[in-house]
Amino acid sequence: MTDQTMVEHEQDLDEESERASFDYIVRAKHKIAETAATGGTEACIFLGSEGVSAFNCFGDLISNENFDRTPQSELYKLFNHPLCQDGIIARGLCRWASGSGLTIRPRFLKVVGSQWQRTLYLSVSWKHQSDQAD
Repeated sequence: MTDQTMVEHEQDLDEESERASFDYIVRAKHKIAETAATGGTEACIFLGSEGVSAFNCFGDLISNENFDRTPQSELYKLFNHPLCQDGIIARGLCRWASGSGLTIRPRFLKVVGSQWQRTLYLSVSWKHQSDQAD
């Protein structure tokens, strides 16, 4: 791909992720507001299980332990996978969270009763208002 083609591809992904993630962002804002009102500093946003198969192409990168140590810039690259609708939604959520000063990371939870199936959540965290003033 040429540099111009890469830029256009990134712009297309950004536009698609904004459209695909709009409803998720609205729900995330609501969940964050509810959680923050009770003094919480972290909320899990459900994405689905469809994207897990696309993420599996990254092999041993797919684990909570590895993702906890992965910087957001690297997560952004993982969410570029064109076959992953959950990834496109997650990309939009990551862009929104980064622009809002939130920290976001993926969480894969095993489905009860299934050895292999996992569900993708995004864990969104923030500081208390009093912490941010310091």
